Amino acid sequence: MSIHKVEDGVFKIRWREGGRNRSLSVHGSHELARKILRKRLSARDENRHLDIKREVNFRMSALIDRYWEQYASKKKSQDREKAVLEGIRGQLGDLFVREVDGASIQRWYKASRKRWGCQRARPFGTSTSCTT
Repeated sequence: MSIHKVEDGVFKIRWREGGRNRSLSVHGSHELARKILRKRLSARDENRHLDIKREVNFRMSALIDRYWEQYASKKKSQDREKAVLEGIRGQLGDLFVREVDGASIQRWYKASRKRWGCQRARPFGTSTSCTT
C-alpha cells in the first residue's frame, strides 16, 4: 500500500489483494494516485474485487479442438488420445466449459469403461487392461 514516483507525472501504486502483490501505473498527479489507491483498497476491503469474474463462454468441443492442436497431435500416442477425445466430445462436447463438473466427468468415465467391457472403474495409471 504505497505510491512511488516513477518519473514526472507517473506514479506506481502497490497494494496486496487476494494474497498477491498488485500494482498499477497512474499517469497524473500524486493526488490522483492517492484517490485511485483509496478506491482499490475500499473495493478490496468490501470484497467487491471478487465479484468481477470473466465468463468462460465456449463449448467443450472448442476446448478439445484447442487441446488437440496444441498438445495431443504432437504426442506419440496421438491415436489413443484422439479416441479418448472423441469419446469426450460425444458426451460432453455440446456443454459449455463452465457447465462441466466432476459428476459429468464421472458419468463419462463410467460410460466409457462400460463401452469397453470394464466392470469396475480403476484409478488412472493402475492398469491398461480391463480384465480382473
